[in-house]
Amino acid sequence: MKSKTDLSGMWEFCLDGDKKGMEQEFYNRHFSDTIALPGTTSEAKKGGRREKREIGYLTEPYHFEGYAWYGREVEVKDYQPGDQVILKLERTRKSYVWIDGVFVGSRESFCTSHIYDLTAYLMQGRGHLSVMISNVDYKAPGGHMTSPDTQTNWNGILGEISLRVYRGVRLKDVFAESCWKKRQLKIAVNAAVDDKISQFYAKLAVSLCKKGESVNWFCESVPVQLTAGANEITHTFDLKGQNEPEGWNEYTPVLYEMRVEISGETSGGTYADEKKICIGFRDLTTDERSFYLNGQPLLLRGKHDGMIFPLTGYAPMDVQSWEKVFLTAKDYGINHYRFHTCCPPEAAFVAADEVGMYLEPELPFWGTIAAEGEPEYDKTRQEFLKQEGYDILREYGNHPSFLLFSLGNELWGNPKVLDEILGDYKAVDRRHWYVQGSNNFQFVPTVLVNDDFFCGVRFSKERLFRGSYAMCDAPQGHVQVKRPEMEYSYDDKIRPAQKAEMESGVGEIEIQFGTGTKKVKAEGKEELIPHIPVVSHEIGQYETYPDYREIEKYTGVLVPENLKIFKERLEQAGMVHMAQKFFQASGKLAVQCYKRELETAFKSRELAGFQILDLQDFTGQGTALVGILNAFMENKGLITADDWRSFCSDCVLMLSFPSFVYEEGMKFSYRILFSNMNPTELKDARIVVTMQNKVTGERMRNETERMHFTQTRLSEYADGTFRIPECGVPQVYEVHVEIEGSSIENSYEIYAFPKCHSKLGDVVNILRQKADTLPVITDRYEELKRAVAEGRKVLFFGTGIRDAYAMIGTYCTDFWCYPMFASISESMNRPKPVGTMGLYIRSEHPALAEFVTEEYETPQWWDIVTEEKNAILDGTDIEPIVWVIDNFARNHRLGLIYEAKVDNGSVLFCQPDLLHKDEIAAKWLFYSLYQYAASERFVPEQTMEPGQIEKMYG
Repeated sequence: MKSKTDLSGMWEFCLDGDKKGMEQEFYNRHFSDTIALPGTTSEAKKGGRREKREIGYLTEPYHFEGYAWYGREVEVKDYQPGDQVILKLERTRKSYVWIDGVFVGSRESFCTSHIYDLTAYLMQGRGHLSVMISNVDYKAPGGHMTSPDTQTNWNGILGEISLRVYRGVRLKDVFAESCWKKRQLKIAVNAAVDDKISQFYAKLAVSLCKKGESVNWFCESVPVQLTAGANEITHTFDLKGQNEPEGWNEYTPVLYEMRVEISGETSGGTYADEKKICIGFRDLTTDERSFYLNGQPLLLRGKHDGMIFPLTGYAPMDVQSWEKVFLTAKDYGINHYRFHTCCPPEAAFVAADEVGMYLEPELPFWGTIAAEGEPEYDKTRQEFLKQEGYDILREYGNHPSFLLFSLGNELWGNPKVLDEILGDYKAVDRRHWYVQGSNNFQFVPTVLVNDDFFCGVRFSKERLFRGSYAMCDAPQGHVQVKRPEMEYSYDDKIRPAQKAEMESGVGEIEIQFGTGTKKVKAEGKEELIPHIPVVSHEIGQYETYPDYREIEKYTGVLVPENLKIFKERLEQAGMVHMAQKFFQASGKLAVQCYKRELETAFKSRELAGFQILDLQDFTGQGTALVGILNAFMENKGLITADDWRSFCSDCVLMLSFPSFVYEEGMKFSYRILFSNMNPTELKDARIVVTMQNKVTGERMRNETERMHFTQTRLSEYADGTFRIPECGVPQVYEVHVEIEGSSIENSYEIYAFPKCHSKLGDVVNILRQKADTLPVITDRYEELKRAVAEGRKVLFFGTGIRDAYAMIGTYCTDFWCYPMFASISESMNRPKPVGTMGLYIRSEHPALAEFVTEEYETPQWWDIVTEEKNAILDGTDIEPIVWVIDNFARNHRLGLIYEAKVDNGSVLFCQPDLLHKDEIAAKWLFYSLYQYAASERFVPEQTMEPGQIEKMYG
């Protein structure tokens, strides 16, 4: 390259919302308004401010869609006739370029640089450059590249904006494929030679040095013959005589700076150009269940990413910002990013190369890929998307971090067409693992010939391999519907011992599609048993209540009107004082759900990876606050990074056990499991398991013999037991497991209850006596009505509550976002989600003195809350003893246990049917509530009118 001119700075500018500028020849005009580039119209606050408040995603006050015109004078320094002049717009939307009113061309890529050859247009090396950017009328919708749910449909130009000048020859593209095992480096060069040069002899020189060092590790040149126009040069360099190159991976992200130079002489002078790129040596292989990187087994610990950056409304274009993002994710055990229907910029790949993060860009599409003649076939769209894939491979394919590539999200259509696209990509670039898409064909998945792995959530209706699902996609997952335990594995769901019969034929089914629905044709076939690695798609999605303190963090182009509206609704419901408590309690429950979800994945030998949705909050699609980090990748205060890594990292030490709830005298039996993907061997160490009373400090200990721990997907070690000690009151025990002398550890809390038959017997005797001085215990409204009229105390079980005042209970927090999936369920005529987010428990309240609980829901509550009817207390000032946390869309005041003065009496309301539950935790809650109701401390502060009680229970 002869020279480079930076075009960043102030440009002339004009908005063209009516899209009249082309016919009115705006490319021949100068504009009085200006804008700073790189940047967007939203950042510059161009156009009128919108007052509309979005509720499903963040609000962009200066949102603009249409044409925007950018212009400036450009001049190439030291210009000589014959110089090649190239304009680069690193990231933009649809672009159109003119020089001095003469049309140069247009580009459409969402994901890659727009390159224009201005050589024939920029006379004398200077002229007026006009660029029109359109963010409308795309050939394909753009997925999360253009969605208001993520990085917005911005208009502008980002990253590098430059003129590059070349003399005689230009290296347009360099393809580098390293082979770590064979010690080879394959180079393919696309060189453009000036049309005035008929041919000349040159040399292609390639040198390598480890990044950060100055001495070449390898240097070699080969002769080449070039002719005018395009030249394709390929050569394979043998590195066997050199020092062994170091392999690239997450632990040792060793990079080599490769300098490719082409130079030669003609009668017209010496012509030369060079490119510098960073490469890493890596080999990718698979077997039927695992990925291998340089021969070492690899487990993908991934997260979904939609490139949400609320301050700018677009993904950062600098390496430092992406390094911060990836290092934060690595701090939480993540080694893999799946970019949902989007592709990050060059800076992200550079940062991932340097920190050791495995990236999976995805074509910006979420829809149907059909064959010609089929109803949804769109030739223009499909050709655009296929070219977008080629461009992504060309622009970013040299990066060692570019490990996987997907054709889109939840695609439908013709499998043969998808397979052909994969085959075409693999024919030109085998440096990546390819997949047909993420969760394609949802309920009727298939594996294609050219799939290197499978990414989905189920292989049939019952073979589910993630822990949670939307109600519209029922059945739901084990985290949502099974009593909490730590034994579950997906192995028999992924590769069962026997195939099941499936219905044959082709039928139309309705599916969830984005934030809506669509009807698709589903073809039944033999049940699928995969023969390639399986990655679980978008696992988690456990929602937390909003943390309204975050509102003040939004100081950029996007405004959290959605959060503001939710807070206003909570104020109108009279519960804004509970917001922070709801956030903390729901968040603690979500963490428990994620722990169960993730440990199930680590326990599943047949699973080659997972992609969490999400480590961070998702600000769109109704507002899905599913992260333990907020939208800014900041910790929300629910769990530390260290504690999160105990169940999400390359070394996860686990206990497998059947229950969290025990009676005194029972055995707590466990099995030790270790998923160890770290290549560093641990020598002469032992596993120690302890069980400690969290109140008294009493501690029991088991340990294994000393052993070596090597890299293994999953190892099973000794079984063990602890006997639950006798206890006078319910207790919490922390069960801790660690590899002694290391940082590898994990912990669980289990709940122990005394045998309570005699105490419950006392309650039964009291019921029989019906002494006037003792509380009435009943689940019948008429008996309640008589008792309060007489001024009695009542422990009332509200199982007969009318449906209009009831909300069915569930243990697990809401999936993804209630407004979005409630709407989808309604449109599909399927059951709506419950939509609650666990419990907020006033744990210090005397009604719970004989029970054991935190302020948030823990496993001993499962039997108590599941399928019970919670009371809707809207319009009252009741402060429940145990709140059920409703979502931000409904804002019901929900009570599981509450108290009130009614008529002349006092009532302790308990919605769960403890009268007929046999589980030990339910019995102890019954006893605790009765003890409180019988005590002098039972003096409710709030009042409910008898008429209200009659409406609810009569």
